[in-house]
Amino acid sequence: VYRFVMMAGERVQALDVDRGTYFYTRAAELARNPRDRGRALLAFGQIASGHIDEAVEAFEGAAAAFREADSPLHEADALAARAGLEWYRGDADASDHYDELAQAKVEGLEPSEIVARVIAGRAAHLQLRGRSEEGLELAERAIAVAQQVGSTENYVRGLSARANALLQLGDPSAEEDIRETLRISLDRNNTRAALVAYNNLATNVVFAGRLVEGKELIEEAIEYGSQRGYALPADWSRNTRCEALFPLGEWDETLAVARQLFASDQARGGSQISTFAKAWQAIVLFFRGSTLEARQLWVDVLEQSRRGKDAQGLFPSLAMGTMIWEANGEVAEARRMAEELAEISVDNPVFLAGHLPTAAEPMVSMGMEQLVEKLVRIARPNSDWMAAGVGGAQARVLEARGNFEEALALYETVVEAGIPLEQRFWVTKVRIGVARCLIALGRQDEASEVLDLAGADAGYMGAVRLLDEIEALEEPGREAVEGG
Repeated sequence: VYRFVMMAGERVQALDVDRGTYFYTRAAELARNPRDRGRALLAFGQIASGHIDEAVEAFEGAAAAFREADSPLHEADALAARAGLEWYRGDADASDHYDELAQAKVEGLEPSEIVARVIAGRAAHLQLRGRSEEGLELAERAIAVAQQVGSTENYVRGLSARANALLQLGDPSAEEDIRETLRISLDRNNTRAALVAYNNLATNVVFAGRLVEGKELIEEAIEYGSQRGYALPADWSRNTRCEALFPLGEWDETLAVARQLFASDQARGGSQISTFAKAWQAIVLFFRGSTLEARQLWVDVLEQSRRGKDAQGLFPSLAMGTMIWEANGEVAEARRMAEELAEISVDNPVFLAGHLPTAAEPMVSMGMEQLVEKLVRIARPNSDWMAAGVGGAQARVLEARGNFEEALALYETVVEAGIPLEQRFWVTKVRIGVARCLIALGRQDEASEVLDLAGADAGYMGAVRLLDEIEALEEPGREAVEGG
């Protein structure tokens, strides 16, 4: 009976996670030996990540059962699954602990699906920490093992880890490998793998500046995951949707999604999703003028990002933290955040390129032009949009030093790159820089036209902070007209 119940769970899990967990729970009850019980518990935990406490309990039970059965290979599988769950929860130390235990148990063992899975999981986590070269090496090993044993699922895992590592090492062509992981996963009806691939692809597309394409991809993922009951991966995709919504200027929707995400994630035990949800709320609130409320939220964002240790979380946390604290007059702490960002930049030049435009403005305001110039040299953009953004950071330094013609040219490059990509937020923000340079060059009429465009988009977003900057630049022009 056990075998047939397990088969039922395996067949139904891709389409209906609740039915899958029912069958795996029943199989664990029917198991006549520790190994069978461990298999059922491990399978349950892998699809029950939407109920985090239950998944943790299942993985612990699976590891204990495999230990009782004297099966280190299968115990490693359970430990690696636990490492992945701890990563979701944002606990880097716990994730590393279980990863290392799992990897130690498979060292020297014959190639197998489990060996490939353990190595691929560790590769993915290393890449997310910014340790891309180590992650790349392990990903290649995982791919080789998966090919040797004929495991398509783990070939996809290894290919995904390799692609993400290569992207963070500055190779944009690796996006095609992510597309291949999505194609294979959808073709094989592997829901969990497909959702990971969807999210990886959409994140990369958005990071490269192609907002509408990324938004469409992630909306496909949300529908796909939600229909099949995969709550946590679907919510992870909703967070990625905010990554597109915010720069598109759809801030009311960003806030609504973020608040719903926080509530649903807290209801199932909490994970990194709650941190990201708080971050999107704080960013919108900050640019809408609520600096103190944004700062209160950002304290938790910073704490969790440092605990999680992932470069993808640390860079935006430190860059935006620098801006919020500087705006709140806490210059010493803002400088420390900027310096912390600089410290992790050498090993993460692509992440730096994506977030330097945010950090550059407050850094220049605090007299840190030399450090910004150093970071411009370190940054490694892997798309035209990111290259334009790094140029915008350099423009801010040039403007501060009075080189208005050069700064203007770089700012205008950002605007020209951003308009066809529908980068409403960044185009608005950079247009203010364009206007500052035009005013400094005595070209007030041109500046007024630019400010009118910026003001219309800032008004659409409800960006009080940007509207205040625009008004301050318009005021001298008004006074001159009135005085004349």
